Amino acid sequence: MKRIEEYLPKEEDNDRMIQKALREIDHETLINLCTHLGSKAELLYRNLSKRVYELAKTDVEERKKSIPEFRQKAAYALFQRKLLKYERKRVVEDNEMMNSLCFDTQDEIHRSLGYIYKLNKNQDIEKMDSLVEGIENPHIRKSLEAVLYADDPLEGEVRIERMIALEVEKTKKRMELLKRGILSILSGDPAEIFFEKLND
Repeated sequence: MKRIEEYLPKEEDNDRMIQKALREIDHETLINLCTHLGSKAELLYRNLSKRVYELAKTDVEERKKSIPEFRQKAAYALFQRKLLKYERKRVVEDNEMMNSLCFDTQDEIHRSLGYIYKLNKNQDIEKMDSLVEGIENPHIRKSLEAVLYADDPLEGEVRIERMIALEVEKTKKRMELLKRGILSILSGDPAEIFFEKLND
């Protein structure tokens, strides 16, 4: 889960999510959160109204030494979850039109699954079918077919676990090949032996 500090750089999307999340917490939680953030709370204050900012700033200064650490951490965790909720919602909203799905990084997985979620809710099976068909990795493609074919959760889990096992085996074989090649190069093997090891 992303830390709150990762949302603090001044960007329009970050500020919008912070403002929405701030509206969902009470003043006590705000004070505990700002105390926990210390000097970084200044980056949070910019998203408060002048009145709330002045009140929060005063309360933090007066009470920061008396607020137990567990309350500060609880406020931090609560706000962290609220930011994550709005970030995920934004990902779904941003993906109004995607022409392909990508699963190379965690952000791309979030974005692609968010779009699949939206298509599934809207019952846009044709678009979903087209996107899933275009996925190059056969194991990811087969996993997403659980949504396409409306498997029940148990069937979907069995399908995905099978695909994970196949993907792990595929990765293991690639890494073993890489290992043989590198060790052969480091050993100074002649070309005949080098290529023989690659073809094992």
